[in-house]
Amino acid sequence: MGYERERSARQKALALNKKKEAIEAEMDAIFSYLTAPGMPGITGNLVDGDGFPRADIDVHKVRSQRQRLAMLKTDHKNISAEAEKHLLIALAPREDNAASSSSDPNPSTQPEFKEPHDAASEPVPAEHQPKRQPFAEVDAVFPNSPAESAGVMLNDRIVSFGTISLRSFSTPALAMENLPALLQQKKNQSIEVIVERGTGDNSNMVTLSLTPTEWAGRGLLGCHVVRMNVEEEDERYRPDVTAATQVRGLPHTNV
Repeated sequence: MGYERERSARQKALALNKKKEAIEAEMDAIFSYLTAPGMPGITGNLVDGDGFPRADIDVHKVRSQRQRLAMLKTDHKNISAEAEKHLLIALAPREDNAASSSSDPNPSTQPEFKEPHDAASEPVPAEHQPKRQPFAEVDAVFPNSPAESAGVMLNDRIVSFGTISLRSFSTPALAMENLPALLQQKKNQSIEVIVERGTGDNSNMVTLSLTPTEWAGRGLLGCHVVRMNVEEEDERYRPDVTAATQVRGLPHTNV
């Protein structure tokens, strides 16, 4: 039951997120129209110095677009709240696990949970450490955003984002799919992000501290990332991905 509830909540959150993205796209289009050169913006005056409607703009359309923008902002706020509610359900401990824990008359006798052994995390001599494969690439960083403040740069390739990497997920698609939930869960909390920067022999790993938070623009980061194409990956990454998938028993058809 807990799994079904979690899956249902996750599906609802993803569906709401798609609606939110569509609303954001329409809001961006309206904002671009209202703030174009010669336009009055979001709150600018629609009458001239003599008190007559401005003749250089379509006053009726401007008013209509402003009203539409106000409605979209309300819809965006409501959908965001609803999506967050479902995300919290999806990320909450399962009811069956919670019930079994609470029914134990002597909780102190329960075995301590231990992370599964992961040979990929064992210390490896530096000369034998292969490059870790990134799962996403940054193709836009917006000014004054949390991403820019953290030092994220255009064309950075994301190797790990908190607990998300190709050591924990078998494909870039799965890694990307889990990013929204992590961002909501870690909102206003610092997340360690490792990126590969540069190309060829000049590339190097850079560790950043990024805090998802509300800001003047869209999203919680203020950057846009695209999924890496595994089929076109660089050969230098293959040993690392193979090791990770073999240890975790994950499918590695794309490796």
